[in-house]
Amino acid sequence: MTESLGDNWPGDPRAAEAIPSARDCYHRFLRQGELRMERCDSCGYIRLPGRSICPECLNGASSWHLLSGEGSVQCFVWYMKDLLDTRYVTTWAYTNVPYNVALVRLREGPTVITNVVDVTHASLSYGMTVQARFVPVSEKYAILRFRPDSINAIRNESANQAKVFTGLTINAVTDETKQRKNP
Repeated sequence: MTESLGDNWPGDPRAAEAIPSARDCYHRFLRQGELRMERCDSCGYIRLPGRSICPECLNGASSWHLLSGEGSVQCFVWYMKDLLDTRYVTTWAYTNVPYNVALVRLREGPTVITNVVDVTHASLSYGMTVQARFVPVSEKYAILRFRPDSINAIRNESANQAKVFTGLTINAVTDETKQRKNP
C-alpha cells in the first residue's frame, strides 16, 4: 500500500519517510556514494526502480548489486526556459536554466533519466562516456547525476573545437577565393 504524500512531490526529500523500502535503500546507497540496483538472483536482470518480483522471470528473490557508475549518453534535451511548477520546486531542483535532462545507459545495462553536469551545449554529445556523481541534498537523501569522463571530455571538446576551426578555415578560404575571382 502506498502512503499519501500530501502536498509533497514524490521526489521531495521531505517525503523520505513515505518512500517505499526499495526506493529508500536505493537513495541510502546513493547517499553513501554507491550506485546499487536490485539484481534478480535467478536470471540476473538489473532493475530500477526496485520491485517485489523480477519483470523478466517473475522470481521474487533479489539482491542489491554494486554498479560501476560508468555509462554513455543515449539522448538528451536542453531546457532553455524554467518550466518547473513552483508548487513542486524543492531545494535540489534545477531552477537555473539552461539545464539538460539525459538518458544514460549504464555499462551494466539499465538506463536512467538524469542530468549531465559540468558540460556546455557544445560538449554534451550522443555516446559521451560519463561517470556517476552523488549529490547529497539531506542527511538521508542524495541524487544521482553524471559528469563527463575526464579523458573523454577532453577528446570531445578538442573534436568540437577542431570542427569549429575547420569550419572557419573553410569559410576563410572560400571568402578569399571569391575575392580573388571578383577583384
